[in-house]
Amino acid sequence: MPEHPHRFPTTAPARAASPPAAPRLRTALLGALLGAGFVLGACDDGDATEPPDGPSAEEAPREARATPVDIIVAERGRFPDRVELVGELEAGRTTQIMVEVPGRITHLDVEEGDRVQRGQDLVRVDTSQQRAALGPLEVQLRALETEIARTERLIERGLGTEASLDQLVAQRDATREQIAQVNVTVRQSRTRATFDGIVVEKMAEAGEFANPGVPLLRVVDHSRMKVRVGLPENDIRFVREGQQVRVRIGALERSLDGEITRIGVELDARNRTFPVEIALDNEDGSLRSGMRAVVTITRRTLDDALVIPRDAVVQGFDDVELMILDDDIARQRPVTLGAGLGPFVVVEDGLESGERLIVRGHRRLVDGERVRVIDETSCCVDRFDAWENDRDTARASDAPRSAPSRSASGDPR
Repeated sequence: MPEHPHRFPTTAPARAASPPAAPRLRTALLGALLGAGFVLGACDDGDATEPPDGPSAEEAPREARATPVDIIVAERGRFPDRVELVGELEAGRTTQIMVEVPGRITHLDVEEGDRVQRGQDLVRVDTSQQRAALGPLEVQLRALETEIARTERLIERGLGTEASLDQLVAQRDATREQIAQVNVTVRQSRTRATFDGIVVEKMAEAGEFANPGVPLLRVVDHSRMKVRVGLPENDIRFVREGQQVRVRIGALERSLDGEITRIGVELDARNRTFPVEIALDNEDGSLRSGMRAVVTITRRTLDDALVIPRDAVVQGFDDVELMILDDDIARQRPVTLGAGLGPFVVVEDGLESGERLIVRGHRRLVDGERVRVIDETSCCVDRFDAWENDRDTARASDAPRSAPSRSASGDPR
């Protein structure tokens, strides 16, 4: 069939090829950049842009990783080298009342708590048998003395013998001895107080039989008290009899002066100490036996000591150590410690005055760790003096422990 001259061809003509995608993308980006440049140029006032305040992105994590700590600046000053020893109060004098001769108690009228005076009769025992024997002995003595006189006259007349006289004299002397012994027994039947004091214990009653060596009463003198303590052998060279010491009585919340009255000459091998006694006046009677006492003995005074809080010390494997601040880095350093008292101790070697010592947060640090200071202050001579003053009014069993100052943010540990 002949083709129709006006019919469109059944196959559509090929379209013109599209431009490549890459040239079109470059064109779009170039236009966007040019537009942004015009906008920035219109807004720019010609000044350079300043960096933002605060730590940089690198510094912020570094600051956050630093461990918070408190520090003190070490300083030198006067420090009393003292030793504290704990003991108990005892009566200055105490005695047990016992009879010297056996017998039934006829007189024992005092009771526990009664005051007695020196020379007062406390106990008497029955001596009726001895007294009954005294009369016949005295009659016998007078008869012997009469017979001796008669025999001497007979001898002068040549009618007596020396042998008979010697026999009479021996009988007389024996009788005198018997009488003297009875009188001693009668005197010893009375037991008197040897000093003014108080009866604190009564172990017998009238009517009971008493034997020598068995206590019947215990009497104490509280007008002067004493404290017995054990002094370490290394401190014996620092003390002397007559030396003044300070004694703190926690139950009474008071401190008073005492005097060393006795230093033992034999060492107690069990604890390597010497017994020491300290005397105290007790005129008001407030001190009681058994009260706990803390005796402070000054061994010497260090005029240029480097004093730190004892809590700042860290126990190492072989020595004691401190954490020293070097810029913002914690440095571990071994030190040698000396005298100490309460919460304070002297550093003899390893630390210099003016160095910065980490005292809070130090126990979890390692050498070379970065830290951040929360609080800083000087220490510790003034704090030691304040601690001593406060301690004088505190109970011995609850002695306060001073510590470096805390910041408002709290303990960084």
